[in-house]
Amino acid sequence: MSLPQAVRSMIDDIAPTVPADRITYGTRNEFGELPAVVYLITDNETITTGSSPLKKCKITINSVADTGEEAQSIAELVETQLDTGTYNSIEFCAIVNMNSILQEPEASLGEETNPFICTTTADIYYQG
Repeated sequence: MSLPQAVRSMIDDIAPTVPADRITYGTRNEFGELPAVVYLITDNETITTGSSPLKKCKITINSVADTGEEAQSIAELVETQLDTGTYNSIEFCAIVNMNSILQEPEASLGEETNPFICTTTADIYYQG
C-alpha cells in the first residue's frame, strides 16, 4: 500500500464529524461541502539504511469549516488520531505533532469570506 493510503487509514476515524468522502489527499473542490479535511505529504526522506530502513515524512492536514471554532475542533480531533501503529502494512513507529494553526480567512467577492482552515503539521517516522 502507499504512504498516502496509510495516512488516510490513520485519520479516517474522524467520521461522522467529517464524512469519509470529504477527506481527500492533496486538494479539495473549492465548492465542495464543508466540513472537509485535506492531507498532504510534503516531505519524505530515508533516515537509516539497511533491510528495514527508518523513514520520515512530514504531513500537513488542513481542517476546513465554516467557522473558526469548527475548524479548530476538527483539527483537535485529527490530532487525537495521530497515533503509532500499522496502517495498510506500513508501521508508524513515532509521530511528532508539531502544531496546529488557525488561519484567518481571506475576504472573497463582496462581503463573503472563505472557509476557516486550521493547519496541523506532524512528522511521522515509519518502516515499510
